Amino acid sequence: MKPSSAILAAAVVALTAASLGADPTVDGKVLPGEYEHAQVLMGGKLTLSWQAAADGGLFIAVSARTPGWVAVGLGSAKMDGSTIYIGSVRADGTSAFSEDAGRGHGHAPASRRTADRSAVGRDGEWTTVEVHLPAEALPLVHVQGPAAPFIAAYAGSTDLTTWHGLFNHASGTIELP
Repeated sequence: MKPSSAILAAAVVALTAASLGADPTVDGKVLPGEYEHAQVLMGGKLTLSWQAAADGGLFIAVSARTPGWVAVGLGSAKMDGSTIYIGSVRADGTSAFSEDAGRGHGHAPASRRTADRSAVGRDGEWTTVEVHLPAEALPLVHVQGPAAPFIAAYAGSTDLTTWHGLFNHASGTIELP
């Protein structure tokens, strides 16, 4: 094999290995095939993506067709008791992110942080929040066992405290590997 052919073969093997089981990049955008699992919700207005992390943790992303905020909460199928990751991109291009604790029908900044990485991005009509939760944080967000309840929501405002309205939310369970 010629040296250039060997280099090309090694590069193909490395790229293939990197694409199989590679951890997602927390950059505020979800690329096709980046996550192992995804649920399209609300008639295609919202997508929830997730993948087990190589460190035993969890990567999770939520994208919604909105110029405003988008959020995902873990640990409960309602706001109360959820750890909520919420973010938006303002008109000037700066992003806002908060990790909140759900209380009743509201939320406020959490007393402890569970995400060690987060990013918020906007691509056309879509706003995305991505987070990585290390393995030691999963029990803190009540993710135990093979499934985790979630909530997801979005609003047209970039103000993270604006109510999402009656029809801009979904809930369910994600299966964890």
